[in-house]
Amino acid sequence: MATSQPYTVACTGGLVTASNQIDLLKTPGVATDLRNFEVSIEGGYRRINGYTKFGESNSVQPTGSADTILGVTPYADGVIACASTNIYFSQDGITWIEINKLSAGGGDNYATFTGKSVTARTGQGQISFAMFTSACEDYGEIIIADGANKLFSFRMEGTGALNTRTFFTQEITVDSTHGVKYITSHDHHLIAAGLEENESTVYYSVYNDPDNFTGTGAGSITISDKIVGIRGFREDLIVFCENSLHKLININDSANIRIDPIAENVGCLSGYSIQEIGGDLIFLAPDGLRTVAGTARIGDVELGTVSKAIQPVITTISQNIDKYTISSIVLREKSQYRLFYTDITAANPTQRGVIGTLRPNGFEWSETRGIEVTGIGSGFNASGVEEYYH
Repeated sequence: MATSQPYTVACTGGLVTASNQIDLLKTPGVATDLRNFEVSIEGGYRRINGYTKFGESNSVQPTGSADTILGVTPYADGVIACASTNIYFSQDGITWIEINKLSAGGGDNYATFTGKSVTARTGQGQISFAMFTSACEDYGEIIIADGANKLFSFRMEGTGALNTRTFFTQEITVDSTHGVKYITSHDHHLIAAGLEENESTVYYSVYNDPDNFTGTGAGSITISDKIVGIRGFREDLIVFCENSLHKLININDSANIRIDPIAENVGCLSGYSIQEIGGDLIFLAPDGLRTVAGTARIGDVELGTVSKAIQPVITTISQNIDKYTISSIVLREKSQYRLFYTDITAANPTQRGVIGTLRPNGFEWSETRGIEVTGIGSGFNASGVEEYYH
């Protein structure tokens, strides 16, 4: 009888699609196919638990029909969702109210606000959200950009039942009637970019006043490349362009504010891929997922590629970027970056994603299949608990 020798292999390393069979023999434990699994922060692989409908068995679609959700984010003790030509809010996923209505300057009570006519958000595209908070607000002010309309501001005050609260809404003009694609908050300013006919200009609001782009302290800077995303990184604002990266510095020093180049040959494919994880920014570049990281030199940054292990997957995304709706999120409790790409125009939509778990030696990857994501968001609810919705 032949003898056998047991050999223990630890499942670790994540998905690897960029190595040949000989190289894989040198790294036992990595996966060549890892669908709807994730790399655990403790090591090894585990199945993704899945998800449940907001509202569970009684859930109701915001518009009442199967309209694509263009953006979603937690707010207060509920969720804001954008679909069709409207913006909705719900506490339970069952009852939705339209909030794209213009309230009086001092706010409206529930009955007055819900009785007003909606201000249609015609041509809404993929949504960007930015949050502003202050000590005098219960939940903060959420700003919404859809690429086709003026910015929309929503704030709710009061902690009791919904019909006892006060609602504040307004449209924000950045530059004439132009729609805005990308927004973020940075160093007490609201930053806007991707405006129609001004796609190479960054706009910033008055200090601590996200609704004012014309007063003292507001301004704009134009660069020589099309902007596709913006995000604050430590003291600087990183400006992601099609073919280059820049940083805006000294935003609160009007005499010295300027744009400095970071890279002239590295661009970003989608502003909706940009997230912060592990103290760095991660984004989708033509040659892979890259990070913007701080170096030991004061005021300097460095770029690194973190997706070489799944380069064939990233190449497919890059080559078909115009077909896909790109969405991303960070799950802080799992140290995970998740990027989803969905072709909602196809007869049989591609519904895929990649998951990168940050481990001591870098990112380890896996894939998702069959989870259609056209909008995804995370945030802290009124109890300080982080929640995720897609």
